[in-house]
Amino acid sequence: MCEGSSEPSSAERELEAELRAWARRGQPILVTEFGADALPGLHSVPPVMWSEEYQAALIEMSVRVFRRIPEIIGEHVWNFADFSTAQAVHRPGGNHKKVSLATASQKRSPGCSATYGGNGNQ
Repeated sequence: MCEGSSEPSSAERELEAELRAWARRGQPILVTEFGADALPGLHSVPPVMWSEEYQAALIEMSVRVFRRIPEIIGEHVWNFADFSTAQAVHRPGGNHKKVSLATASQKRSPGCSATYGGNGNQ
């Protein structure tokens, strides 16, 4: 969830504490990158890292925190669609952050996160 934390409730507290520290500066905040990699088709209940459910849970948690901090004026999930990257230990099979649309060369259905409406509607 937050780097160094995989437990959802502690990650939520850590994210909120960090953003509130930035908010104390009195400037508007625009969050330009948040999200998590997910391996397409990997499902797990409860959510585990790399699953589509984990990606959706992290995005939902992040948006929940953003809505509690009035200095946050907007956000953009990273990354809306897949793009090519080299394989690495932190990127099994390349980059899989997409939350909605498949790339033109792939025929995949939208990820779990694509059903989350950000305004609380699912």
